[in-house]
Amino acid sequence: MAGNKDGIERLRSFFRTFKTDLQSREDSASVRQFNRLSKRARIINEASKQAAISSFIESNSIAAKTVLELTDDEINSARNYLRHWLYSPVYHDVDIPLTSILTRWKFGPGASNGTKGTHFYDKIGGDWTVTSRTLPLLKVASKLNPYLCKSNFYKGITLVNGSKVTTVPKNEETDRLVCTEPLWNMAFQLSVGSHIEDGIARAGFDIKTQQFQNRALARSGSVDGTLCTIDLKAASDRITPQLVKALWPASYYWHFDLLRSEYTNINGVDHKLNMLSTMGNGFTFPMMTLTILSLLYAVRNSTTRCSYSLDKSITGVFGDDIICHTAEFDQVCSILTRAGLCVNIDKSFSTGSFRESCGGDYEKGVDITPFYVKTLDNDPEIYITINGLVDWSARTRVPVFRTLHYLYSLLDKPVFVPQWSDPFAGIRFNVVSRYYNEWYPVVNLAKVRLYDESHMLCLLNGSLSGSREVDFVSISRRCNTVNYKVRRSMLPKGFMDGTDYSDPNHNIKIRLIEILTAN
Repeated sequence: MAGNKDGIERLRSFFRTFKTDLQSREDSASVRQFNRLSKRARIINEASKQAAISSFIESNSIAAKTVLELTDDEINSARNYLRHWLYSPVYHDVDIPLTSILTRWKFGPGASNGTKGTHFYDKIGGDWTVTSRTLPLLKVASKLNPYLCKSNFYKGITLVNGSKVTTVPKNEETDRLVCTEPLWNMAFQLSVGSHIEDGIARAGFDIKTQQFQNRALARSGSVDGTLCTIDLKAASDRITPQLVKALWPASYYWHFDLLRSEYTNINGVDHKLNMLSTMGNGFTFPMMTLTILSLLYAVRNSTTRCSYSLDKSITGVFGDDIICHTAEFDQVCSILTRAGLCVNIDKSFSTGSFRESCGGDYEKGVDITPFYVKTLDNDPEIYITINGLVDWSARTRVPVFRTLHYLYSLLDKPVFVPQWSDPFAGIRFNVVSRYYNEWYPVVNLAKVRLYDESHMLCLLNGSLSGSREVDFVSISRRCNTVNYKVRRSMLPKGFMDGTDYSDPNHNIKIRLIEILTAN
């Protein structure tokens, strides 16, 4: 979040100035930027937090009343598609072996309900939180793992009712809501999620790279109109138990239900969850992705009996970001709606020359993705904003000198760095001296004691020997704010200036900085 009042006021002044630069322009890039200017801005706003909570409670209420309207043929097609790709050639079964879940668990990078800290050390050596339904799995997993069975690994097991609601800034109107899961529920959820990702990969869609594929398809669709993009509202909150029970193998539904949080805590009050999982659950994203892929298959199989493969050249699914053939738009929207999901018409595009998917916005093949700013609390964040705005201006050919001058005025002693430098290091420019100053982030290291050899091996995963002489290890803890310092650097040998010739827009960016610094 914005760390100080000066930073928040700078943000608001930045938005006002940027809107002045954009308001008289009618090109698509400027209009898109104007409408989505404050997205991701970290401004504390109780009203936006409450709006996110109210929307979540409404979605939870809707989930309780949702009635599936899918036909038997659609359900059978989607179910067969899921079973085909969930079949594991390793285990020779469509179901998840319980032993695999108990051994493939892992901790996520974020916070857990009732556990302090986000580092692996904090989680393995602190309070273990889990729901009563998942506790038996934890006890078995502890016996299967020689490290977990050590009594001094943790402070104790704490039973919790479920997850806890937290919000993070999304834009000025609403926050993004996340349900923080209990530590061990999340660990086992991620294990199930990894099994689903295996099935998605067998179907030809790799979650690790699908974002880039979706953007490429969206760009293609903006050129010839053959592909459309579909977005859903609160998709993770609209996946109901009824839908999953109808489509997924019984073993998967059993594990989903066993590992999910039945309740979530909102401002100290527990709310029973009617949705199967939430944003923050470890299997939500892959489960949602494969569910939507199965519904797309049901649409195509209804018109032309086909194999279980979906054509990747006209299909893209990454969570609730969907791409399909434009001719299928109405059918796909229909089946999604009848499955209990809500199509976001304002962010779905099947006509015109604009397409949007996975953070990429394209108009007739041109990348017009808006530029976003999070904070302006310190000089490195101002440099990030200046460099990002220069990149956007060079890419879209939209002049924003008034805004650039405002940002430049916030710097007491501007630092200029080569064009290939990190965006926080300084203003990226071609004219830099042989030796120059640059900003760099300072990693916050904390020394922690390793209790015994087995604890050390579990923590470091074999990166050190088993010697008991190693009593301490330094770990990097996650923090909400990043500290920066200035250091001296130099151009690589043989470089006369800081020009990045690999950037096709480097000449435009150089000219923008020349104009900015001329006055």
